[in-house]
Amino acid sequence: MTQADELAIYTTPPSPVELRKVLQVVQPKTIYIFGVLPLEEKPEEFINRLAGLCKFALNKREGKTTIQELASAMASREIAVEIGLQWLVANGGLTVNVDEGQVTLSDEKQEKNPYLQAELFTALKGILNEASAYRKYFATVADLKILFR
Repeated sequence: MTQADELAIYTTPPSPVELRKVLQVVQPKTIYIFGVLPLEEKPEEFINRLAGLCKFALNKREGKTTIQELASAMASREIAVEIGLQWLVANGGLTVNVDEGQVTLSDEKQEKNPYLQAELFTALKGILNEASAYRKYFATVADLKILFR
């Protein structure tokens, strides 16, 4: 994203943090809100979609991407992507290095850690539930100006 006079928000944001980050970068004078509510996503679906994006990055981008790109592609919170990546590592099929938001992926196998997977799955479920609740709130607020203060 870059600075622009106008910003269109197609899907409801996953959290006020992500909304503020976008507003800080774009600094729009005019905001257009479509506010499409995405389908609620279960953690299993989230992990499968994230794994697909990782496979794409491995095959087409030499394993290079960013947390922000992944979060944007998934219309999700950055923390959800980070936890999802950790879950994929704990699953044993992927090596992930993250440095200041830059992600380098490798299909080098790791040892599975089912205990860590369970903890990360629970954390991911909570974050996805929070995002869903915020999206519902965003979609029902009568005066959207209060969300942009």
